[in-house]
Amino acid sequence: MLCFLVKQPSHGHEKGALILLDEFRKLGANIIFANFYKVIIDTGKFDIAAAKAYCDSLLNTLQKRETFEWIELEPLHFWHSFLFMDQYNYGGIPVRADESMYGESQVDIVSSWNIAEYLPKKIQDHFIFIVSQFLYIPWNYAQKQSAVRTTLQDGSSCTPSITVAASETLESHMTDFLKAQISSYLLTNFWELFVIQYFI
Repeated sequence: MLCFLVKQPSHGHEKGALILLDEFRKLGANIIFANFYKVIIDTGKFDIAAAKAYCDSLLNTLQKRETFEWIELEPLHFWHSFLFMDQYNYGGIPVRADESMYGESQVDIVSSWNIAEYLPKKIQDHFIFIVSQFLYIPWNYAQKQSAVRTTLQDGSSCTPSITVAASETLESHMTDFLKAQISSYLLTNFWELFVIQYFI
């Protein structure tokens, strides 16, 4: 997931923004949120290096087109994991510039859930915990899968086609894992919230 800061002249905001978003879609980006000053896209890449390479390619393509000469796009945040409802309700695990220096114990989880304020007081913290865990567990799973893949690659001579196949396999595993999390972890834990609220 990637958040862009959009800098553009004050005139022609609406038309320019619509043209820009249309171009993002043509280049394969999935628009998660957009206004005149910020665009959040899903790169479709689980690997951060691949996501950054996609971002560079996207920016280079747009900057070469006269239509967008007057717009400046600046990448703000990359996210390992990101859950978005609206600009007041979102959470995720941001990519840190220095994260290679730390272990997973140093992971940061951003939680900004305004809807929690409308829940009963005694379950607000538990709600935040459940959502944070839902973000952390897939990220942790991806880290372990990536480590296994790296170990296997280090022990063999990988051609580009093998590397691409391994990446596609990881994405397939992640998709299946997330589906399982939605059907098991979230349902179980939100039922627990209900029990806490009404029976404890």
